[in-house]
This record gives sequence, structure tokens and C-alpha cells, in this order.
Amino acid sequence: CWGFGLFGSILGVVSALIFSSVSGIRGTIAADAGLAFLLLCRVIFGLPETVDGSDVALGDLVLATLSEQRQGMAIVFGSPRRRALLAASFLSHAASAASFSLLAYWSVFKFGFGLGLQSVGILIAVCSVAAGVASLQLWLVPYVKGDADDTKRPAEVACVCLIGVCLPFWILLGVAMEPWMGLVGLVATACSAVFPELRALLTSDLHVNLQGFVQGFLATVNSLADIAGAVVGIVFYEFGVDDDVPHDSHRARVSVRANGVWHLVFLLQLAVAIILFLVPAGDTSASAVLPADAKKPPVATPLLDDEEPVGGKK
Repeated sequence: CWGFGLFGSILGVVSALIFSSVSGIRGTIAADAGLAFLLLCRVIFGLPETVDGSDVALGDLVLATLSEQRQGMAIVFGSPRRRALLAASFLSHAASAASFSLLAYWSVFKFGFGLGLQSVGILIAVCSVAAGVASLQLWLVPYVKGDADDTKRPAEVACVCLIGVCLPFWILLGVAMEPWMGLVGLVATACSAVFPELRALLTSDLHVNLQGFVQGFLATVNSLADIAGAVVGIVFYEFGVDDDVPHDSHRARVSVRANGVWHLVFLLQLAVAIILFLVPAGDTSASAVLPADAKKPPVATPLLDDEEPVGGKK
């Protein structure tokens, strides 16, 4: 699944690059937030798991979906561990939305990058995320876990290690004065590789019949984080730039204030690392029983040879 998500990220960044050249940064951010809002609506008002959807009124579908969101929220907020992981996921998504939505436009204002260097920067960012996902799944988590299995939180520790590696690159972006500093600093976008792991951590100690509720609520929260990150990012960007400064000017290049959005992203990622470092280990013993008020998704059971289905057709 993360592979499809990575492809979507690549397509989104390239589309934003093309769109920003036509509509400008404000239009791009507005479109980015609008797409996140559409995803939010799809999550909230999409077909719920507890309704079959064959002949159900729209109002009943909406009520069923909102009920599932409520149950997912109750499950998440009922555990200190899941509350902390939800906060980490929200902050991580907000930081990623702010960074990717402003990546190309910041490089144009700061260093006067043309289309070629902008494409190089996007390629560095995308490859960094892919390398981060691969290293996290294939090396960091197994390495932290070890052969003795004496680490109770290998995924959390591995995510902290990955973010820790990325933090110096965010600092480099925050003080970037030369084009090479901006390009090298884009390796920091590998922080987005923790998304799949955070989703898995939120449901790893839950009964299988509860995981859908939590994933649906998590998707809603992450969509809100994408909207908030894009909006707050443009606010920080507008606060730091000066429209009177021409592209590739000496004044813009040496301005640390123009890098303000990267200071914000650094603080958000640092907060994510601290939360994951302090989050308690999961307790699987308390999650094996399905609560009585949680509706189970419909499960199709196969007919026996001597049974007739409803309607007389098999």
C-alpha cells in the first residue's frame, strides 16, 4: 500500500510544480488544501464498513459512518498510548504537508531555481522518502528488534532513529544560504517514511474487528493535519518572504527569515520524535475482546450444498 501512496506523492508533487507555475503559490496551496478536504469528505461520508450498502438510504449511510468515526475516536482516546501515537501522526502529516507544498516555490524565491533544478530537488525529495521507507522496513526495525527480541518498542525506536537522522538536514534547510545547502537539505523529507509505521502502531494491539474503526478515524485526523499543515506552512512562508526581493538576489539568499517554514517543520518533527521516544509500550492483553457496542463489519458466509439462497439463486 505504501508503494501506491509513494506514487501518489510523486504525482502530487509534480502536478503541484506545474500548477504553481500557472496559478502561483497561493493558488497551489489552496488547491492542496482543497484536495485534502475532498479526501476528508470521502473518509467521513464514504461507504461505512458496518452497512452493506445494497439498499440503504443516504442518511443512514452518513449516520453509520459518523457512528464508526465516533467508535474509532473512543478507542483511540481510551488509551494513553494511542492518544500519543495519534498526536505524532497528526504532527508528522502537518509537517510533511507544509514542506512538500512549499518545497519548489521556496527554492525559486530563495535561489532562483529554474525548472531543471526544481526537478532535481523534487527527485531528491521523492528518492529520500523511498529510501526512508525501505530502510525503515527492511533494516532499521529488524536491527532495533534484534535476535533476542528484548526491545518492546522496536518500531517506535526505529522511527525515532530515522527522524533523528533527518533533523540535521532540516537544520541545514533552516540556515540555507547557498543552493547546495538547499538541495542537500531536502534529504530531510525522508521523515515522511514513518507514515505507514505510525498507522500500523495505532492498530497493532487491537482486535482485528476494531482496526477498521481506528483506521477510519485516523484517516480523518490525517486529512485535517494535511489541511492545517498546508495553511500554516503558507502563513510562515508569507511571513518570511519579501515580495519586493527579486529571485536569485543576494538579499534573498542570505535571509534566514526566508527559511522560516523549515524552522517550523524542524520543531514539528522534533516533537514527533519526542512523543515516539516517550510513548509507552503496547498492551495486547486488554485488546483481545471486542467491545459489546462495536458493530462488526458484515462477513459473507458461504452457502452449503443443500441451502437455498434468498431469492432462489446461487
